[in-house]
Amino acid sequence: MIMDAPCHGKKYHSCSDDYPNGSPEGLVLEDLIKEFCKKEIEFTVIKLDNNCDKMISVMKECHQELEV
Repeated sequence: MIMDAPCHGKKYHSCSDDYPNGSPEGLVLEDLIKEFCKKEIEFTVIKLDNNCDKMISVMKECHQELEV
């Protein structure tokens, strides 16, 4: 997964966002991560700048919760 910007929603970044409450399609990052884990889908994150750090942290927390 190559990240050039965080997903929509202020909980994932502190940048300007046209959709500060999250994805206009109703997608929730944590739900997607849980699905990846259930299906044993592994992926690598490559970030192009530090704007994705907060989102990556949320992704890691969600993944770790499922490993316990």
